[in-house]
Amino acid sequence: MDPSRIMTKDAEKKARRPVARAMRLLNELLETGGTLSVAEAADIMGVQVGRARPVVETVLEEFVPATRGSSSKLSIRLAGVRRADPSPEVTIAACFGAALADLFDGTSLQTGMRRALSYVTGASANPAKFGDLDRKFIFVRRGGEQALPSKGGLLERIAKAVVDQRPLRVTYARFEGTPLRKETIEPWSIAIHDHQVYVIAKRRGDDSVRTYRFSRFRDVRRAGDRFEYPDLNEFNPRSLFRDSFGVFLGREGEGPVDVVVRLSAQWKHYATCHRWHESQSLNQLDDGVEVSFHVRVCDELKMWIQGFGPDAEVVEPEWLRTELGERALALATRYRPAIESEGTADAG
Repeated sequence: MDPSRIMTKDAEKKARRPVARAMRLLNELLETGGTLSVAEAADIMGVQVGRARPVVETVLEEFVPATRGSSSKLSIRLAGVRRADPSPEVTIAACFGAALADLFDGTSLQTGMRRALSYVTGASANPAKFGDLDRKFIFVRRGGEQALPSKGGLLERIAKAVVDQRPLRVTYARFEGTPLRKETIEPWSIAIHDHQVYVIAKRRGDDSVRTYRFSRFRDVRRAGDRFEYPDLNEFNPRSLFRDSFGVFLGREGEGPVDVVVRLSAQWKHYATCHRWHESQSLNQLDDGVEVSFHVRVCDELKMWIQGFGPDAEVVEPEWLRTELGERALALATRYRPAIESEGTADAG
């Protein structure tokens, strides 16, 4: 045997160090599925930052799934590699999310949501346990999104623009239907409310944040380079809709007010089991219950009150009580001929 090819134990141990360091790095990436900076990689490998960079570069070259950040600030992560088996809680959460797939019936989004669920359940410790999920976790549609599946391609285009932060040139129908409006928007969010799809966007020109009803988009096209997504102080969806009774944002200068609605006794228990708004509070009465909100008054709120018919009475504000009282009189006038006709028939 050639003596020059015989390695001492110390030399052999030294030769294995780079491999061991790389393995520690890969193990961390596989376990967390996260992104590591060179400084973090150096800490994991127990070396100086300067010595960590060549190891990271080697990993980038040797492992195809690895992706990197900019050369000025090198970072590394493993793409397309599963993390540890998802917990039962994570898998069940994915089931609830995938139940919404039926809202997008007939579109590639429905297929994608189901595939995502299959990916999660397939990675679980016991995939066979998660059978019949389409019946165990369901979403009951109330009509569903009117524009789907016929406008599925349009929704996918908008969703990609939200992810890629691309402005859109849109043709949009007003509430009345005409005339059509052409605008350039920066789509910030896609929202689902009352089984309908909405787009929250900043309209260029006046920089106002608006809620767009998806079904009223007639045309959508990309318009220019990427926009910078607003920080949390500028756009927080939870804060934006905090005072809304639904998706209505209100007009400039219209703030929330205290609204009190008295429901009759038959709705007393029902009210205790429902929460219509985060600001809701209840005042139990002998002959019913008072439901209080701090919200912007909008058509959605008015329709909710009117939905209870004669079992709901606005206590405050006074101007809303007057408005809905006038609507009730108009409704009674409309139905009076039918009521009088029925009364005449009974008398005969």
